[in-house]
Amino acid sequence: MSIGSEIVGSLLILLAPLNSKIVAESPQGQVGAPLDRFQNHLAEIVDRQPAYACRANTERTSRLAAKGKSVARDRARFDIAATSSNESYSWPDGGQLDKSAIEQIAQGEAGGMSGVSGWSRALLALLASGGTGSRECAAQGRRGVRFDFQTPWTSSSYQVTAGTRRIVVPYTGMVCADASTLDPMQLEVRAGPASGPIASVVETIVYARTRVGAAEALLPVSRELRVTDREGGERVYATNYSEFRPCSGPSAASALATPHLPAGIELDLKLETAISFEQSAVGDPFTARLQRAVRKGNLNLPKGTEISGRIGRLEERFVPEHHFVVGLDLLGLKGDGAAAHCRARLTGPALKYDRRPESVTGFGDPQYMPPIWDTRGLEIENTDPTARFGVFRVRTAKLKIAPGLHMVWQTMEANASGNVTVQFGPKP
Repeated sequence: MSIGSEIVGSLLILLAPLNSKIVAESPQGQVGAPLDRFQNHLAEIVDRQPAYACRANTERTSRLAAKGKSVARDRARFDIAATSSNESYSWPDGGQLDKSAIEQIAQGEAGGMSGVSGWSRALLALLASGGTGSRECAAQGRRGVRFDFQTPWTSSSYQVTAGTRRIVVPYTGMVCADASTLDPMQLEVRAGPASGPIASVVETIVYARTRVGAAEALLPVSRELRVTDREGGERVYATNYSEFRPCSGPSAASALATPHLPAGIELDLKLETAISFEQSAVGDPFTARLQRAVRKGNLNLPKGTEISGRIGRLEERFVPEHHFVVGLDLLGLKGDGAAAHCRARLTGPALKYDRRPESVTGFGDPQYMPPIWDTRGLEIENTDPTARFGVFRVRTAKLKIAPGLHMVWQTMEANASGNVTVQFGPKP
C-alpha cells in the first residue's frame, strides 16, 4: 500500500445476510444450548441499546512495507451519534450531527476512518441461522465462551474500498462472550480478498458495560482496523470511544442566516491557541486575532477581532524526511454582537531565507565557515488555489506551535470547495 495510492483503508460494513454459517466446536458435547442462550441474550442487548452519542479519538498510522518504518501518522477527534438506524457525526462539540459531516475530515497520508455501530446489529444476523456448540476463550482478563462464524463470498455484504472500486469479500470471525453473563467482550473479523491490491483486513472491537445517562448499555469502547496490501504495506486505525451520553438522533443542519465574509479580503492574524502533535488532533478548535483592521465597503473589522477555526490536518511524516503537515480551516468571526462565516486560504507569510550579516565567510576557509541563514514565514502548500485548508509543513523533531504564529489569509467565495472526501462507514 504505497503512499499516494488510491487505496482507501476505510471499510463499509453492512448487515450480514441471514444464511451465514456458524462454525462450532463443542468439547463438552453440549449441542446448541450455549449458542441459543447467547443469541437470546444478544437480542435483548440490542433491543435495549439506547440512542447515544460519544467522543471518538482515532490514531492512524501507515507504513510502506512489512518490515518498514511508519511513513505517516495522525490523530482525529470527532463525535458520533448512534441510533437504531444509522450513525451521524460532527466535530467535537460541534452541535449539528449529520451523516455527511464526516466528509469534512481530511484524509491525509494516514488514511480514512469508519464507524462501529453496525456490528452490534450484524451479530444477530450472523448468529440467526443457528449452529451448535462453543469453546473457551479469554478477553479483557476474563474467561469467555467463543462462537465462530464464517460468511462466504456469495452471501457476504462486507465491502472494502480500493481506489474507485468497492469489493465484496468473504470473511470469518469470532465472538468471545463472558462465560458467566454471556456479554460479548470482543469481536474479531478477518476478511481476505481473493484478488485486488488488498491482502487482508482484520478488525477487532472491544465491548464493555457503559453508563449512558441514567442507563447502562453494552457498547463498543475501542476498535482497531488493520488493512494490509499485497506488498506488505499496512494502515492501522486505532479508536477509543468515551464520553457516552444520551442522544435523540441526528439533527439536520438548518439553513443559517449568518452571512459570509466577501471574497478578496486579506486577514492578518496571529494564532492564540497552542498546537502540538502530542496534545492536539484533527477536529480541535483554535482561535486567532486580527492584527490589522479591515475596512471594505460596509465591512468594518477592528484590530483584535477574534477568528475561530478548526484543525483540519495534523500529520507526522517520516519520508522523504521527518516533518509535520499542519492544516488549519478558518470558520468565522464574532465581534460587537455580529457574526460571519469565513472561507479562506492561507497565503502568507511565505517562507524566506535571510543570511545573517555577521555570517560573512571572508575569514578562513568557507568550507569550514558556512554562512548562517535565518528562516522566516511558513512553508505553505499552495498548489490548489481552491483548497479549504491552509496547509503548511513544519520541519522539526517535535511539533510545538506556540501562540503568536503570524498568518495571512485571503477570503474566498462562500461556495468554494476542494476538500478531500473520506468515505465513512459502517452503513447498517
